[in-house]
Amino acid sequence: MTSTILFQVAVMLLLVFAGWGLSKGGKLPDDRTLGGLLANASLPAMIITAMDTPASSELLADLGLIVVGFLGVMALGVAMGFLVGKLARQPTSVAATWAVCAAFPNVIFMGWPFKYAVYGGASLPLVSGIALVFNVSIFTLASWLLSLEGTNRIRPSLKKLFLQPVIISGVIGLVLLLTPLTLPGPAQTTLGMIAATTTPLAMIFLGSQLSKCSLRDTFLDRRVYIVSFVRLIPVGLVSYFVLSQLIANEMVVGFLSIGAVMPTASTLPVIAAEQGGDAIFCSKVTILSTILSALTIPLLIPLMI
Repeated sequence: MTSTILFQVAVMLLLVFAGWGLSKGGKLPDDRTLGGLLANASLPAMIITAMDTPASSELLADLGLIVVGFLGVMALGVAMGFLVGKLARQPTSVAATWAVCAAFPNVIFMGWPFKYAVYGGASLPLVSGIALVFNVSIFTLASWLLSLEGTNRIRPSLKKLFLQPVIISGVIGLVLLLTPLTLPGPAQTTLGMIAATTTPLAMIFLGSQLSKCSLRDTFLDRRVYIVSFVRLIPVGLVSYFVLSQLIANEMVVGFLSIGAVMPTASTLPVIAAEQGGDAIFCSKVTILSTILSALTIPLLIPLMI
C-alpha cells in the first residue's frame, strides 16, 4: 500500500510541475479560468456521476457518517488553528484566518485521487457527501471567519451559495440516489469523461498558482510553517484517533482520515480576497502545505488504513 501512495504522490507532483512549467511559459489561461472549469464543470460532473447509483441502506448510512465525520474534522481544525493562533499571540481576527487554513483541507481536488487509489470505485459515492459539506461550509463559515481580518465583511449570499454548480449537482445527485431514476447512457459517458479531468486540472491549477507566488517570501514566513504543521499533522492524527474510536466502518474512517491529512484548500485565497481578508497569507499556507504534504502524506496515510 505504501508503494501505491508513493506512486500517487509522484504523479501529483509531476502534474503540479507540468502546471508550473506551462504557466511560466505563458501556455495556460489565467487561474480564474482554470478554477472555473474545476468548480463549474469537472467537479459537478464527478458528483453527479458518483451519485448515479442505486441507494442501499448501507450506502445511506455511510453517507451520513461521512457528513457528520467531516463536520467534526473541520470543527477540530478550527479549534486547533484558532488555539495555536492565540498561543502565538495573534489578534483574534488573524487567529480566525489561521483557523480556516487549518480546518479546510484540499479534500476533493487533491484528496480524491488518494482515496480512489486506496479504496477504488467503492468509495466514489462517498465523495458527494464530502463535496456538499465542504462547499456549503467554505461559502459560509470560512467566508465569515476570513472577513474578520478584512474590510469588506460581506455576508455570504444564500442565493449565490445555493446556485453554485456543485450544490445544484449535489441536488441532482440526491434525486438520482434516492429514486429509481438514472441518467441515459450518453449522458453518463459524457459526464464520466468530464469528471475524469478533475484530478489533472486540479494539480495543473495548483502548479499555475505556484508559478505566480514568491516562494522566497513563503519559505521565510515562520507563521506559515506553524499553520501548515497544524493542518498536515495534528489535525489529521487526532481526527483519525477520534474517528477510529467512534466509527466501526474502516473504509469510512480511512476515507475521512485521508482527507484530514491533505494540505490547505486551494480555493481559500480566492474566498479571502472576496472578503477583503489576508489572501496572501492564505496563498502562502496553501503553497507551503502542498509542498510539505509530499513528505507527510506518504508517512501518515499508511498509518491510517
